[in-house]
Amino acid sequence: MNEKLITALQNNDDEALLEIELEDLKNNPSDFELNKLIALTYSNMSEYEKCIEYIDRYLEHDVNIYDEADSYYIKGQAYIGLNDFDSAIGFYDKALELLPNHELCNLGKAMVCKSKKNFDEALFCIDRLSDENPAKNQLKVTLYSEMGNWEKCFEYIDSENNLVFKPTTLFNMNQYEKSIELIDNLIKNGDTTLEMMSANIALDNLGLQHPEIADEIELKIEDLENHEKINGLIEQLDDCWAKFYARAIGQKDMIKYIEAIENLKRALEYDEHRYETLIDLADTYILIDDYENAREITEKALEINESVRPLELMCTISFATEEFVDCISYSNRILNMDKENYDTYITMAFAYHALEESDMAIEILDEAIESNSKSNRFYMAKGTIYEEMDDEKKYIECIIKAYEIDPFDIMPMVSLTSHFKEKGNMGKARRYYDEILTLEPNFPKSFEEL
Repeated sequence: MNEKLITALQNNDDEALLEIELEDLKNNPSDFELNKLIALTYSNMSEYEKCIEYIDRYLEHDVNIYDEADSYYIKGQAYIGLNDFDSAIGFYDKALELLPNHELCNLGKAMVCKSKKNFDEALFCIDRLSDENPAKNQLKVTLYSEMGNWEKCFEYIDSENNLVFKPTTLFNMNQYEKSIELIDNLIKNGDTTLEMMSANIALDNLGLQHPEIADEIELKIEDLENHEKINGLIEQLDDCWAKFYARAIGQKDMIKYIEAIENLKRALEYDEHRYETLIDLADTYILIDDYENAREITEKALEINESVRPLELMCTISFATEEFVDCISYSNRILNMDKENYDTYITMAFAYHALEESDMAIEILDEAIESNSKSNRFYMAKGTIYEEMDDEKKYIECIIKAYEIDPFDIMPMVSLTSHFKEKGNMGKARRYYDEILTLEPNFPKSFEEL
């Protein structure tokens, strides 16, 4: 391997690599394999028409079934870059005629079919993925939820990674008692309290107090976005904890944090030791960067229940106020209670990184990955740390791994787009931005805004 080629590969310099490959093809026109390499390089540079041109030159020769299928996949990806989804599916299908279990083609076609709302075909492709593929069940959960098939969605929810999604799914299945039971368990364990979960609890309390409007309270989860309808139900309550708490949760969801704080305070007037109200109040103070009040309220919650959730808030407060040693201390207390509290691994890793102990940060994230290899968040966190350490190779490896674990998550592509724009490599940046649009056609930011 010549020195110029080694340098181009080490620097991820596609333009230099392309120049070498084209020169090699000029000097060795009989080496048709070079056409495929050139096609891939053009693809990396987002020059998709040139990619198609050279992959067609490659296919003019006698190639084996595996290389032919791979070539159709490359053409399919190029047409994705050109926003020609029908042609992309056509070439995915040609590859799948040769190799029905071609992993990348099935995954690529599933994603295109999902974006076109062709859910049956998307599920057919996902079923062909190997059981070892960590994205398989997550893709099914995503698709079944979009289809509104909550029974099938619940069937594929992974107990470790989708605890928050389970109550929502049960709610949509009209299994309200089970949904409430899971929500209560989440709160007791300190995992998380999403606004919609809290709204569910408040609305169910309302239903218990006013049986005559119970039918109205059996809202589908999308109706919880209808704040006017929720507020109408809430205001039917006499003044009590549930009224002010539910009102505050709606305001918090609408980013009216000051109003939410006032109503949470009023809720506490009816029950000053109400744990979840203290937690929501502290969390809302954090959202407006009022860490002094957040700390005071969280300490009260800790006196009532020294559990994971208030310790998580103390972690957040300590990190935000750059008290990184305290943040690590709180993180260790959380992990002593709950080894599977994976968000804490990420918080602690960034605290160590802020203390310039980046090797320890990576070690912590590797420990989390070993315990839960199905989540892409740890690879995203590792990638961020490596990027700040200027280790581009390891950064890219981590972000690509995050994408492979969850191909429907746009954040890896957003990260890569921003990274290569900052590096001045607009070809690669554009390529990853095109991937964002494939996953999310209505993505709100233009290429220039990222």
